[in-house]
Amino acid sequence: MGVQGAKPHAGGTGVSPESLPFFCTSNLELRQIVAEEQNQNQKGQQLPDKGPPSKGVQGQALQPSTSYWPFALAVALSILLLGVITSPVVLAVGAVLTAAAVIAWGLEHR
Repeated sequence: MGVQGAKPHAGGTGVSPESLPFFCTSNLELRQIVAEEQNQNQKGQQLPDKGPPSKGVQGQALQPSTSYWPFALAVALSILLLGVITSPVVLAVGAVLTAAAVIAWGLEHR
């Protein structure tokens, strides 16, 4: 019952997050797997093996999108801290750049 080698957790479905393959990362995929397991338990039949995911799915799960905003934020924070030591003008420039980098990184599409 459940995924091979899986130990039931408190929910009793037989599927634990530790037993899932690395490519099952989203909540939707987890819900679908749990629903399939529950249906299998109710019907008492075996589900067909879907096999490993395609290379495209694995590549998407392992690689986040490239972003330059973390680097921009690091530079802006460095300028901000340099302004704390040197002058209020550099501090103000660093604060504006830090705010811009945080906002831009937060609004970036994934």
